[in-house]
Amino acid sequence: MSSLSYTTTVTGGVWSVTVDQLPVGAQVYAKAGSWFYESVASNVEISGASSTSGAVPTVLAWPADSGAFRTLLTGDVLMAGGEDGVSIINQTVLYNIGSGTFSTAGNMITARTVPNSIVLGSGEVLVAGGTTDYGFTAIDSAELYDPLSQTWGPTGTMNYKRAYAAMARLHNGNILVAGGQDIVGLTVFDTAEIYSTSGGTWSTSGGIMNSTRRFCNAVTLSDGKVLVVGGQDGSDTAVMFADIYDPALDSWSTSGTTNFEGFESCQLVVLDDGQVLAACLWGTSGTELYNPGTNLWSTTGRMSITRFFGGLSKLPNGDVLAYGGSEDSST
Repeated sequence: MSSLSYTTTVTGGVWSVTVDQLPVGAQVYAKAGSWFYESVASNVEISGASSTSGAVPTVLAWPADSGAFRTLLTGDVLMAGGEDGVSIINQTVLYNIGSGTFSTAGNMITARTVPNSIVLGSGEVLVAGGTTDYGFTAIDSAELYDPLSQTWGPTGTMNYKRAYAAMARLHNGNILVAGGQDIVGLTVFDTAEIYSTSGGTWSTSGGIMNSTRRFCNAVTLSDGKVLVVGGQDGSDTAVMFADIYDPALDSWSTSGTTNFEGFESCQLVVLDDGQVLAACLWGTSGTELYNPGTNLWSTTGRMSITRFFGGLSKLPNGDVLAYGGSEDSST
């Protein structure tokens, strides 16, 4: 079993632990032909992913934030799409956590970069939207990865062509997608739509947010509502409040003001006490907490380094792992 060293904090404490498995559903990152899972102190690689145990497939030489990278229910990691420095690709690679080896799987139907992706309750992976070329033409297509057959199949088309949107799984298993932009027209959306996992179709019953948003993120709260945080509006201004979607009422409301303008790009985790930890991953190491009871934000401990992109995941013991990305927006 490959082991991973990582560091962790929820309230500003010490960062250091070792585990034998990646957090299920976590997004992971590939860069410069190598695959790594980063701690706040330094880059670390899972044993088996280094050059001493076999070359990483060249298909993995894409930027850290461009493909669909998800930890499956088995603990293995799916890496699909993105860009290789020359073109947008549709290749799929699997990392086996047990053997520490890479293998290829079926190609995606559509080559795409910067899509939204999420692990469904069935174990399948939904990938939707993104762009298909370096001209950043947004797309509305979606597809499903079946981990049993290791193949991709088509599913319903979204109502809008979206890239840089937010995605979250509702308590009933359906998927909410909100915001994003159409790239070419530079239209930033305040619309949302819901993917039915039983019917494989999209509906616009997600309603309208209180602000247009792109580069935003979303998380499902303990009570079933969805918190959408950060992003920029259509004038490139950071959105300094969160939108909250109530699926029971099919309506949106707003939260108190966030403290970091850098939250135009952030990652979110629901803690065991129901609060949401938000870590800015664009130019600051700041983190803050959202309290659903008061609907307010408060600052908490800072990460040890500034991150651009990267990820945030809650571990089985309730701690939170920050990983991936870079300390400079140009690398």
